[in-house]
Amino acid sequence: MKFIPKDITVIAFSFALLSFYTNEWQSQNLFFESGFGGSVEILQYEINGNFNPNVADVVGSDLGYDWVTDLDDLPEIGNFRIFYEVGDTLKSKASIVNDPLNASNKVMLFELKEPNVEYTSSNGQTHFKGRVQAAFYNNDTLREFRNSRKLFIHPDFAHLSTTPLPIVWLTIAEYWNNSTAEADFPFRVTLNIRKEAGVGAPLHFGAHAQYLDPITDSWVDVWDTVNLIDTIPLGEWITLEDYFFEGDENSGVYLAKITLADGSFYEIVNSENFTHHPDDPLPNGVNSFNPMKLYTSGGLVDGMTDHCLCIYWDDYRLEIPGSPESTCLTDFDNDGFVGVSDGLILLAEFGCSTLCSTDTNGDGAVTIADALTFLSEYGSACI
Repeated sequence: MKFIPKDITVIAFSFALLSFYTNEWQSQNLFFESGFGGSVEILQYEINGNFNPNVADVVGSDLGYDWVTDLDDLPEIGNFRIFYEVGDTLKSKASIVNDPLNASNKVMLFELKEPNVEYTSSNGQTHFKGRVQAAFYNNDTLREFRNSRKLFIHPDFAHLSTTPLPIVWLTIAEYWNNSTAEADFPFRVTLNIRKEAGVGAPLHFGAHAQYLDPITDSWVDVWDTVNLIDTIPLGEWITLEDYFFEGDENSGVYLAKITLADGSFYEIVNSENFTHHPDDPLPNGVNSFNPMKLYTSGGLVDGMTDHCLCIYWDDYRLEIPGSPESTCLTDFDNDGFVGVSDGLILLAEFGCSTLCSTDTNGDGAVTIADALTFLSEYGSACI
């Protein structure tokens, strides 16, 4: 299910496949973009200069954006922090470390060494879990946005396949349209790592949307999907992009895809369904979201003893409507974004060698190089 453009026939087919992106996906504009190099650091147990034992703060700048002035206490997206729920960096930690494949690059590492949170279930039993997550909160009108980030899943995740048990709770991103802290209509969209029952079963990406039943205090699936075709690549950098649009069973959208280092990509989820509680009469947007997260049961954390339950992150990008736009080489119809219509214009000129309007690199002809430029910009908003 991986798509690798190689010639004009495949490129034409790829344009059709790119209908995975909706117009809403395409219309997003850059709000924030940063890696974890430059002056970026993580300050444990504090937020905005104030002591808090259950959080950490990301400060400093990289790629021209500052993690405090450009990403915190803003009306568009609320506040940002690293959230542990129960802070104990000997058990659960976010840190800035060397890239596992390139020591000259700094990245963010989420690591669970032991369960760091004790909790009581609705039946009165005591349980444990592990959590570390990047958290946006206090954003009550965010109805549409797109995230992109690179992640490197540690090769030790392969150890998870040695258990005969299924894995259904290993969260890597989550979006809350009313959090459990609110009285009415708790609802979440979760992106996670799954494994079917059986020793040796591979790891796959999946996603589901759930609401909290107030009577049973349990989460109920509204929709659920798993990509059982593509196994999760371990020990290499991949790019995860996802798009959220608040709506009901006819208008809600959640999309996610993985792009590999060689440029091939595959879809995790393409859901046009509820992205808010089905009974909510006045949905008011996502009020918190976690674009980077490592959250799972205490049993799974304990099962990774002597193995690294670790995910590295880099190059986080957030796009929302109405924010500053980017410049595109392949917005041929000048409508403000790079979409299917631009691809059709390029296809119509493919092979042109004189006065070519879609010659993006100035070599006098429209070739595979121009098509690859278009594919790299597909979905971008432009000025």
